Amino acid sequence: MGFPSHLYRLRAGNTEYVSQEIERLIQKREIFVSPLFSQNDIFEGKPAVESASKFEIQKFRNDLKKKLGKYALPSGRRIQDLEGVSSNLLNNSKISKVLEDFWSTKNMRKVQELSFSGTVANNSIACLSAAVPNPKMWAHYGDNGCGVCFELEVQKQEINRSKAGTLLSKVSYTADRPSFKQIDLLRFAAASVMQDPIESNLTPSIFIDSLLLTKSNHWSSEHEWRILNHFDSELTGYVFEDKVKLKSVILGVRANRTLTDACLKAVSGAVPVFQTAPSRTTYGFEYNPV
Repeated sequence: MGFPSHLYRLRAGNTEYVSQEIERLIQKREIFVSPLFSQNDIFEGKPAVESASKFEIQKFRNDLKKKLGKYALPSGRRIQDLEGVSSNLLNNSKISKVLEDFWSTKNMRKVQELSFSGTVANNSIACLSAAVPNPKMWAHYGDNGCGVCFELEVQKQEINRSKAGTLLSKVSYTADRPSFKQIDLLRFAAASVMQDPIESNLTPSIFIDSLLLTKSNHWSSEHEWRILNHFDSELTGYVFEDKVKLKSVILGVRANRTLTDACLKAVSGAVPVFQTAPSRTTYGFEYNPV
C-alpha cells in the first residue's frame, strides 16, 4: 500500500483550540484524537450481525467456564468480580437463575452490543485526507471556510505502530457493510478482557481493518487516512505521533483576522501560513502567503 507524501486535516475556527493544536504539533509532535463513536458516521464500528445459535452459545459458555470457573459471564468476567456483587450471592439458591438469565439466547444480543461496543469504544482516531481539501470538504469539516487546514508531511512510509502505539493507515470504502457472526463478536470481546483469553475467529487485525478502517462508499470522496490510538487510556486528547509533521497552516476563505493572528503567533515562523482564496477561473482555490 502506497503512502501519500502529504495528508490534510481540516479544523473548525476555534482560536484557542487551533492555537493549541499547532503548538502541540510543532513543539511535541502530538496530534489530537477523539473517540471513534464521536465521529459523524453513524455506522462507525457497527457491523451487520448474524445471531448466534444455542449450540454456539453453549460452547462459548463451556470454553469460558474452563478458563474462569462455573460463574463465568459472557463478558469474559466472573459474576463475583462484578461491582456490587456480595459473596453471599454465590451461596444463594438464586445464583443459578441469575446465571441462566445472563446466558439466555434472548440476552445475547444485549450482551454482545454492550461488551463489543465497549471494546470498540476503547479506540480514538484522528481523521486525515490524502486529497487537498475542496470546497465541499471545507464546508463540512473546515467550519464552512472559517477554519483552518493543517498540511502534514508523512515522515515514515510504514504501517507499523509508533512508540506511542498509534497506527497510520488508509480507510477502505465498500458498498457492503461488514458482517460478522455474533458468536465471533462475543468471543472477541470476552477475550479482550481476559488474562488467559479464549480463542476467537475475529483477530485484532480483522477488527482494525473491518471495523476501524472500513466505511461506506458514500464517504469515498474524502480519501481518508486515520491515525488510530488503539486501546490507549486517553481517548480524547493529544498523543505522540512521529509519522507526520506539520508542514503548513492553511486559512479558510472566511477565516477572520483573529484566527489569522493566532495562527501566525502559534507557528512563530516554524512553518508557513497561507490564506485560501477562490480561484478566478475554476471551482478551486489559490493559496497566498500571509
